Amino acid sequence: MEEIEAPPPIPDRRPGEAAPEIAPFRLEQPDGLFHLVLAWEVVDFVPPSRLAEFGSELRRVLRDGGVVFLFSHAHPESATERPPRYLLVADDLIVRAASSREPAPRYVHATRDLERALAGFDIRGIQLQRNQMREISAVKVGMG
Repeated sequence: MEEIEAPPPIPDRRPGEAAPEIAPFRLEQPDGLFHLVLAWEVVDFVPPSRLAEFGSELRRVLRDGGVVFLFSHAHPESATERPPRYLLVADDLIVRAASSREPAPRYVHATRDLERALAGFDIRGIQLQRNQMREISAVKVGMG
């Protein structure tokens, strides 16, 4: 299991200012390698201006027919938090662990914006749990 670092926000600019150099967001994984990506809360730390780029990277690393499970808070407890870590400790047990990473802004994305970021996926389900965690499951649409 690898931690995904969310891309930094695109800096604001004034009218007439040149666009800043922005390094593209890229997961350090080969194209089409994975059958499954579990993105638990990481999208909460992706700035709104980079959601589409984040979704594109999820598509790139998944095989055709691959599945993404994306979990996102609809109402997080705070606007800034250390991005959590999730550890697979057994075949049937994942635990949320404390993180040593620096606190980062936490964004609240509308469900429709998350759906747009998953362009090229077939959204199979969206559920809102009692704890306000949204669960989105989607399958990468194949070329054939």
